[in-house]
Amino acid sequence: MGNWDKIWNYKRLPNKSILIFIIITLPCFMLYRFAFENDTYWLLNTGKYILSNGFPSEEPFTMHKGLSFSAQQWLTTVVFYFIYKNLGTWALYVLNIAVYVMIGYVVYTTSLRISKNNLFVSAVAALVSNIILSFYMVLRPQIFSIAIFALEIYLLEAYVKERKVKYLAFLPVLSMLLVNLHSAMWLFFFVLSVPYIIDGLNLGILKIKTQGYGIKAPIIAIIVSFGGGILNPYGFTNMFYLFNSYGSTLINTSIQEMKSPDFKNFTGMAVFGFLAILAFAYTKVRSHTRLRYVLIIVGTLYMALSSLRSIPLFVVCSLPFTAYYLKDIKLPAGRDVNKKFATACIVLIAFMIGLIFAFRPYNYDWYIEDFTPKGAVDYMEKSLNLSYTRVYNGFDIGGYLEFRGITTFIDSRAEIFLKSINKKEDIFRDYIEVIRGDIHYRDFIKKYSLNCFLVKKDELLSTYLMADSDYKKVYEDKKFAVYVDSSLSTKTGE
Repeated sequence: MGNWDKIWNYKRLPNKSILIFIIITLPCFMLYRFAFENDTYWLLNTGKYILSNGFPSEEPFTMHKGLSFSAQQWLTTVVFYFIYKNLGTWALYVLNIAVYVMIGYVVYTTSLRISKNNLFVSAVAALVSNIILSFYMVLRPQIFSIAIFALEIYLLEAYVKERKVKYLAFLPVLSMLLVNLHSAMWLFFFVLSVPYIIDGLNLGILKIKTQGYGIKAPIIAIIVSFGGGILNPYGFTNMFYLFNSYGSTLINTSIQEMKSPDFKNFTGMAVFGFLAILAFAYTKVRSHTRLRYVLIIVGTLYMALSSLRSIPLFVVCSLPFTAYYLKDIKLPAGRDVNKKFATACIVLIAFMIGLIFAFRPYNYDWYIEDFTPKGAVDYMEKSLNLSYTRVYNGFDIGGYLEFRGITTFIDSRAEIFLKSINKKEDIFRDYIEVIRGDIHYRDFIKKYSLNCFLVKKDELLSTYLMADSDYKKVYEDKKFAVYVDSSLSTKTGE
């Protein structure tokens, strides 16, 4: 036993700061998905277009003419393309991981501030945050909006604790960044501030008393932040983009990330498990909870249960308050408390590494192949005269085709193809109805004058085209097939 004590000597172990650094950063490197998303290709292509042509007012990449359009993520697209063009793909991954790590540290610092400096509970909050966020830390505008919401919570909590206006001075800056990086989420910036206004009043609501720290300075900061939102190239259109882009029943029932989580997948189990922990923790501290914590947790929980894409908001906005509820959990006091802290941290790290190796794949070829039909596009560029083709493609591969310079039928920006946004036609509805078989495929083809079809082999339209003598298959691989109208000639004369 004496020899073991010499080996397990806290003085030989990393100090607390290093252990916390490992807990927060390790999952960011080990869980990160080194792969482009289908949206990433569209974002890069849009950034290239904006840098070359300025801000478009009509949708520029598809066959549909005259669709009203605003680039609601314009700054994200420009940043991504500039880095990609000048530094390459891996520089984009470095940016993504850096934002990922930053979010973890903001969650940790906020948790530390409101849990009375409970290092261990705050580190666990950051660890849980980073594990859940691993599903969402991809090259899309949401990495920036998640970081901005985490920072907003931190700044508001810092103001409440220290009553220093300097923290509120950063809110207008975050507002201006958000409206340009991801304007579809801009209004939520102000929704998130409402609980702080309510809790700043002197009120008693049920058995919960507001903290009453005053609301003059926060309201001024929020008004200035709202006014700052006009500083974007599309003005009020992007400020209120949310009203037209969200709430469509068709989109909510057709796109996976807009659907509600359930118990059958890991993400759903994580959300409901987190809810159970919160409920348990609340029963322990309900007599001295903060109204703003309850409001934010309930509000973001409702959003998370409504759609998968809102889970990151629930995580970064609610986990710090979970640390508050669990702040009285401490490692047993005594002479060896530092050793106990180090032991607990190392057990956490070991558990996390084991979990990652057990459940996280590291080869994403299977994932990337679903929306990057490289072989099919290579064939089309080589064998078809693309100037005379009107290409039908699926929703999730449109961004890649546009990145390769092909004019598409549709891409992954579903809201752009709704009449409420584009002011012309419900293209997305036609697309959904044809892939479900709700309308006759020949009527659909005639309406849009299509003569080339890049389809997944397992989709319904592929089955129809295979059985129709007016269309011939000119390319096939394990996932995709290309059909053309029999009257359309190829460069090779096939």
